[in-house]
Amino acid sequence: MDKEDLKLEIDKELRIRIRLNYKDEETGKWKSSYKYTGVKLTRKSNWDGKKVKSTDAKYKELNFRLDQFKKEFLAEKNKEVVEVERNENSFIAYFKQFNSMIKNYSTQVKYNSVLKHLENYVKDRGLNDIIYSEVDRRFVEDFRTYLETTPNQYDKISNQKTTDKYLQLTKRVVNSLEEKEIYSFPIDPFKGIKLIQTDGNKKDRLTKEEYNNLLDLHHFKIPNYLEVYGEKEVKRKHIEIITDARDKFVLSIQFGGMRVKDLFTLKWKNFYRKDGDICFNYTMSKTDIVMDVYVIPKSLYYLKDYIIEHYKRVNYFNNTLFKKQCDNLYNEFSLITIQSLLLNLTQREETKNCLIFSTNEEDLELFKDYKSDVSNHDMDKRIHSLTTLFNMNLKKLREFAEIRINLSSHIARHTAAQLLVDSGATAFELMNVIGHGKISTSDKYIKTTNKLGISKGVSDKL
Repeated sequence: MDKEDLKLEIDKELRIRIRLNYKDEETGKWKSSYKYTGVKLTRKSNWDGKKVKSTDAKYKELNFRLDQFKKEFLAEKNKEVVEVERNENSFIAYFKQFNSMIKNYSTQVKYNSVLKHLENYVKDRGLNDIIYSEVDRRFVEDFRTYLETTPNQYDKISNQKTTDKYLQLTKRVVNSLEEKEIYSFPIDPFKGIKLIQTDGNKKDRLTKEEYNNLLDLHHFKIPNYLEVYGEKEVKRKHIEIITDARDKFVLSIQFGGMRVKDLFTLKWKNFYRKDGDICFNYTMSKTDIVMDVYVIPKSLYYLKDYIIEHYKRVNYFNNTLFKKQCDNLYNEFSLITIQSLLLNLTQREETKNCLIFSTNEEDLELFKDYKSDVSNHDMDKRIHSLTTLFNMNLKKLREFAEIRINLSSHIARHTAAQLLVDSGATAFELMNVIGHGKISTSDKYIKTTNKLGISKGVSDKL
């Protein structure tokens, strides 16, 4: 660990944190992660950029604590490097190092699953380890056989799709060894081994008819569904859960195929009025692309329950005007009323930093200082938990709305792209609305491009 990669700095609340610069293994971009030292200043002027100034009465104690924290932090990081050096030919050890460098929690969970299977495979085969030279085609085929025949902790056998997904992740770790010039394989271990490939053009998405059915709650066969769940309170609860999942899923589509992490970290302050229209901007957590999104009028309808929920949370219903406006939302679709209430949330100190899709006080505190370019394990873990619950509710929605494919949060992104293509959007327009990093990605959906400007009319196709 190079000391130059570390830097002490203060945040807006005068808390001192350590910044670690690292290279993202997936994107190749340099990013930063932060860890707080537990030291907080009383005045900004007491900080000189590297240490606490003598103007602070406790400067000696605070600087000592900072030095100790930095030494312990460096020792921990160097320990990881030494561990890998000690097992320099161990594929398992390198896999662990590769996994520890992944900053995205959801991605780390995927690799961790493969790592656990790999460690169990070693035990099952009576091996001590797997060294680089043993990672060959015979190993890959035997590992595949193990995955396809050995029950996991839930007594389930991996199907071909899951097995090939595990092998694809293993292949990325193998490729990383060569990319970093750590080890050169005489023959590609995966050469001649066919894995199920997920083609961007063949990813599941809703048909236009299925999407239109989701837009209307009356399409749902509520009476039949109520009979299944029995008691009244249970009926109401399940319908609320399914309606909430539907609203988030539809908004994800209408917000240009917004990724679920970006959706769950969206705040009221991201919204603004432009030329009479409602818009919002955010930075994509995966690609760091800054997006400006025009909110189509029908999206405001699916936002209304979240608007009302936040007014309830801050007791705005004590104000007769607000209560009257919110009551009107339940009775009729008033675009002007919704716009007015939404913009009010964007400006008030009590609400502007609140997450739109959560009124949980712990979430509000956790994501108070959220920035898309700053990786935080606790935040990523919470997003992963919310996404898992959301996907579970989407399975209920699928049954409820009689949708032919398995619903997941990312299906919304593919659906948005397909709806735009079906409506005649060019690759250039698709790239800008969806937020693809390269136009070649958009070309997977359509083959020809015309460099046309982006207008709100494009989003209206959703």
